Amino acid sequence: MATLATGPHWADHSQDGVCYSVSHVQPSFVDHSIPAVARTVRKPGRAAMTVKVRVVYSHHCFTQALAKVAGANPEHYYNCTRRPQDHRVFCTVRWNESLALPEIVAGIRNCYFTRHHNYFVWRDPTVAGSDEYFVYFNIRRRGTFVEMEIESAYLRGDAKQAKAGARKVSLTTLIVNAANGRRTHRPPA
Repeated sequence: MATLATGPHWADHSQDGVCYSVSHVQPSFVDHSIPAVARTVRKPGRAAMTVKVRVVYSHHCFTQALAKVAGANPEHYYNCTRRPQDHRVFCTVRWNESLALPEIVAGIRNCYFTRHHNYFVWRDPTVAGSDEYFVYFNIRRRGTFVEMEIESAYLRGDAKQAKAGARKVSLTTLIVNAANGRRTHRPPA
């Protein structure tokens, strides 16, 4: 049966007699501890702090674009009321991989700038010969907290190309900058 949900609170999906729970990709709050940094000649330093981070997941983590699924069964559609033009199809492969997302997100220490507006990390293949799992996210200030939106996550066969020239940044830097209303700029090549 087709599913229509209002993100970021996603509804479970029934497909071909199986009910797929998406409880693992519901919004959650975590406290991110930021260590103190001593003052230097060039930098002012920073006191230790704790930042409240809301982690939200897009339905792109467990769906695929309708245009990429030839002959998709309408009962497999999974759409979001907030994005009426974004037609999606529930993807059992992406859903299965998404079960690891909360653990992957909790383990992020460093990440990489994309060539666009967001950041990425990847997980090495869990089965020899399979593709690497890429997780794309953005971080922004939302009033009294910082929001980390997991925008998409999927297996990539072109991992080497995707990682080529990527610049590293710490998650702590992204969170501190967002909490202070500052953008984090990609370093020059």
